[in-house]
Amino acid sequence: MVDYQFVTERLAIGGSIGTGENMRELARAGITHVVNMQKEFDDSLLTDGSGIEILWNGCEDDFLPKPA
Repeated sequence: MVDYQFVTERLAIGGSIGTGENMRELARAGITHVVNMQKEFDDSLLTDGSGIEILWNGCEDDFLPKPA
């Protein structure tokens, strides 16, 4: 099960997709596009006919909290 939650009717946020089945789960939930910010893995390798478009914009993450 992929970790995501809708923050508006049209925008969801979440963590790593990780598997093709998770990508298909997102497609079934109505997600059509993903902006992938993790540098470690390009999720476009998982699309496998799901119809989801991926923009991979990998960024370094120091895992430290940032002020709001």
